Formats: sequence, structure tokens, C-alpha cells
Amino acid sequence: MVTEQPQYSVVVCIFHILQNTEIQLISNDLRLIFTYSLLLASPCIFHQRRHSFATLICLSNGVPIET
Repeated sequence: MVTEQPQYSVVVCIFHILQNTEIQLISNDLRLIFTYSLLLASPCIFHQRRHSFATLICLSNGVPIET
């Protein structure tokens, strides 16, 4: 009976922390900021990689860019 009491109190503490709405709102805001920044950066990343492939790999190996 003594060992069950600390386990119960830890579960109650963890459950109480998970129910805190301020922590959930902060994580939702950070998730939104991360998602928007990733959506804005994705086209730039793909554009940069496409041109890096063309200049570094194709042109250095003698492959014409037109193909």
C-alpha cells in the first residue's frame, strides 16, 4: 500500500501538467510559426537545389543544361 501512493501522486502531477491550457497554446503557436516558416522556405530550398545540381554536377561533368 505504501508503494502505490507515490505512483498515484506522480500520475496526478503529470496529468495535471498535461491539462494546462497555457502550455498547449504556446506549443500550438510555435507549431504554427514553424509550419509557416517551412512553407515559405520550401520553394526557396527546391529552387536552390535545382540550380546547384545544374551548376555543380551537370556542368562539371560536361552534361549540357538543355537536356
